[in-house]
Amino acid sequence: MWGHVVVAISGAPDSMVERGCRLLAIEHFIAKAPRHRSIGDRVTRDVQEPICHGAGKLHFATEFAAFHGSDLRSSYFSADSAIDLPPLERVGNPVAVSPQRLLRQHSWRSVRFLELAEIVR
Repeated sequence: MWGHVVVAISGAPDSMVERGCRLLAIEHFIAKAPRHRSIGDRVTRDVQEPICHGAGKLHFATEFAAFHGSDLRSSYFSADSAIDLPPLERVGNPVAVSPQRLLRQHSWRSVRFLELAEIVR
């Protein structure tokens, strides 16, 4: 459908990402949100490294690209926050989607969220 292999990489809970990917017909996703566990009357966060934002997203994107024989220099990556600068700086086609103020300072292509699908078709 998209003309590209599309993968959603998110720090959100996997159930949320999976549901969104199904709605958008995105076959691949990586979601690594911290998990919460109850121990007695306390709730703890079980953080599995690397976390899935910033350099962690670059780690997962690099791993996915290597496994699928893709090259990040010809890949697209979109983000709305400057925290995701590491993967944005490594791909050949960075796109700022509805960017927060700090990300708008970069000269990358900037689009609103609803325009994103037109870029990768």
